[in-house]
Amino acid sequence: MNPNPFKPTAGKRPPVLIGRESVIEDFEEGLDNGAGAPGRLMLITGNRGCGKTVLLRELQRQASERGWAVVSDSASLGLCDRLVDALRSNKPVVTSMEFGPSFGRMSVEAARTKGETLRGLVNERLKKLGPGKGILFAIDEAQSASIEELAALAVLYQQVLGDQDATGLSDSDQRGLALVFAGLPSMVDDLLEEPSVTFLRRAQQRTLGAISLPQVRDSYIQTVECAGLCIDAGTADLAAHKSMGHPYMVQLVGYYMWRSAVQRGSQVIERRDVEDGHADAVSESTKRLTCLCITGCAPHSASLSRLWRLTRAS
Repeated sequence: MNPNPFKPTAGKRPPVLIGRESVIEDFEEGLDNGAGAPGRLMLITGNRGCGKTVLLRELQRQASERGWAVVSDSASLGLCDRLVDALRSNKPVVTSMEFGPSFGRMSVEAARTKGETLRGLVNERLKKLGPGKGILFAIDEAQSASIEELAALAVLYQQVLGDQDATGLSDSDQRGLALVFAGLPSMVDDLLEEPSVTFLRRAQQRTLGAISLPQVRDSYIQTVECAGLCIDAGTADLAAHKSMGHPYMVQLVGYYMWRSAVQRGSQVIERRDVEDGHADAVSESTKRLTCLCITGCAPHSASLSRLWRLTRAS
């Protein structure tokens, strides 16, 4: 039996990562072009299910392959404390993705103190890295971070740049710091209005939307054929239109159309499998929407509700 290659699970990297090439290229250029390069400070936004976490993890992988240290976290109250712990423990990567939203605030003085602590730890870690390398802080769910903690990271970023300039090394040899934040679109207005985090206005802002349908079609063909089944271009095009180009639905429709063909004992995904797969995908998204509404996860349910209405109409 051929395992289903589609992965409609939150944060799970799909078999083919499509539609995000420009973001990845900008980030890679930022790491390669030395201290002060724009791609080292990035703000990624998008609605639920658009692939922010998957993209963030891909950027972490790119940094790690280049010899950078990576510290990742999901923002909530205590973010700076966890980053401090990660640096003190000398862990190459720490991922804390299960923290809920922050409802508290810290004082400006406390934020300044944490920023100074982080500065010392970052500079110590940078000394252990090779020329031109650095530390990536990858922060998911940034809309849940306190303004004070984001301000502490803002100060940290600017101070580390200054500390490295003071070494007298060329930009290409200076150790550096990269900050990538991912969060909901609402965080942009909230953050950019705060005087204490004005540095984010200089960040590269990337909004993740739908993937082009030709790219989705081609990815369906590639994924299906690499996993051992067959699908023709017309059927793949139908599946792409059913997905509306939404990253979550691309995987969900793909998962169920694959399952439909396997249940028929067929090695070929046909149009009826796409139709059945789309119906199952809509049913699954409806169940998830109902669950989120019951638990009161309004930001999640609002995004999913819009997606559900669109996919039912497709």
